[in-house]
Amino acid sequence: MQDPDEDTEWNDALRKHGIIPQKPKTPEIEDPEPIDDKAKDLGNDLDDIDRLLEEDMDDEEEELFNKIREQRMTELKLKQSKGRLV
Repeated sequence: MQDPDEDTEWNDALRKHGIIPQKPKTPEIEDPEPIDDKAKDLGNDLDDIDRLLEEDMDDEEEELFNKIREQRMTELKLKQSKGRLV
């Protein structure tokens, strides 16, 4: 048996004659809010990202950011050293 929710011409004909129930209406998707100018100009280099992070960062966020940065640098150094050995 075919899936009654499948969107096919056959199921459309069956719905038209009342043999299978109508498909539920899909909700309308609203357009997202426009992106503000600050979010548009995030920049692609590390200096731009650092500058943006310094603007709105409290002590707790800064500590977490530095921890993540150190972990990532350690991972990159390890990956780089493994690449040289191969």
